Amino acid sequence: MPILYWFTFVVNLLGLVLALWLGLYIVGRSSKSLLAWLTALTLWSIAGIFINMLMALNPPPPIVYHPTLIRYIFVVCPAETVVNGGNTWLLGWSVAPAVASWHHATVLMRPGGLNIWRWVRIWTGYLLAILSIVAQANS
Repeated sequence: MPILYWFTFVVNLLGLVLALWLGLYIVGRSSKSLLAWLTALTLWSIAGIFINMLMALNPPPPIVYHPTLIRYIFVVCPAETVVNGGNTWLLGWSVAPAVASWHHATVLMRPGGLNIWRWVRIWTGYLLAILSIVAQANS
């Protein structure tokens, strides 16, 4: 295997492990804080991107027969991803949940209370994240 393959593999595996560990560490330190949970959700969503890269580098063998329930198991992945294997795993995870939860966390970090404008921004961020996931799943 070429050196670039192993470098990419190690970087993505390290990113996956660190994102999962840091999310668990943050939640473990203050499990009752909404800010800690939003930050951990952001990190775990970013870990999904690292899993995508690792699955694209080493895809599982394609599934010849798949029941119709496979679409509900891999919700964000198109059915072709599970059937075809290969580089179609790169299309499986969206970064939109990470962006939306990080936006929510940064709004909570700002001084002052939550007024109507901040709630509108938070819900607009989540709505845009859902719409981008739907657009990615149907494109």
